[in-house]
Amino acid sequence: MAGSRLRMYPAVAIIAVLLSTMTTASAGASCAADPVKLIAGKQMVFVGTVVERNHYYARVDVEETWRGPDLAPSVVVQTRHADPPWWPLNVISKSYTSVDAQLVPGTRYIIATEEGGFRTNDCLVAEAAEPLVARLRPDSTRGPVATGNAGADRRALEGAAGMAVALALVALLSGGSWFAYRHIRRQGRVSQ
Repeated sequence: MAGSRLRMYPAVAIIAVLLSTMTTASAGASCAADPVKLIAGKQMVFVGTVVERNHYYARVDVEETWRGPDLAPSVVVQTRHADPPWWPLNVISKSYTSVDAQLVPGTRYIIATEEGGFRTNDCLVAEAAEPLVARLRPDSTRGPVATGNAGADRRALEGAAGMAVALALVALLSGGSWFAYRHIRRQGRVSQ
């Protein structure tokens, strides 16, 4: 009987590691600064309202483009750096950093992006209260255009498939561990 318990420890350890990597708490961003510095030197700055958000991306309805290329009426921005690209833990592991943009649907923001794309972080967004927008708005702004850049890959917001794979993987590991446990218990009964 003691031997069968020893055989279960590796399976229990694997499950514990998988479950412990599923989420990691985020710390508060340490980049609170003057909003003027927020947009200084950034290649792309715009004002918009978040209408949809998942773990990695947000869809923003654009009101004004202050700097950068013409934008579509709705753009997708990456709000969080991607997890490590190794499978299968990247499917269930969700790590967060202190500067992941915590955009709230229904809230209006001034959004600046990092170099070379539609990735932002908590240090590059500010809630767009009208006095702040009036103070920071440049002399020339542009509205969204139908042929404008739509941002990051729109399919990124369709994360339900990834979650289904993660749940299936957890169910498979749990079921396999249960069957292994039952098998070990039956072998222990037969040999006695």
